[in-house]
Amino acid sequence: ITICDAESAPTGTLSRNNATVSEDGGTSTIAATLSVATYQDVIVSLSDSGTAIDYTDFSYTGSITISAGAVEVSYTVTSIADEIYDAASDESTTISISNIDRSSVS
Repeated sequence: ITICDAESAPTGTLSRNNATVSEDGGTSTIAATLSVATYQDVIVSLSDSGTAIDYTDFSYTGSITISAGAVEVSYTVTSIADEIYDAASDESTTISISNIDRSSVS
């Protein structure tokens, strides 16, 4: 007997609670959500782009792990105060999913 899985491999999305944070340690909580739970951990790799420089203007995790059986994990992006005038404009970053490692997903 072969039992065919009715679910597709998981896809992922990101959401955030704050779109604007202060430069002096402001935080935004990012939630990574899978479309379906899996029996093994899933590694979600992240990338960033924009005018803010990672690890100079803000810190974040380059990859996160969603544990087996879970569909969501949250983490915090924190701004870093640099005491440098930043040319009369706000800096921004966009954090995106660059890869979902499904190699161990069964």
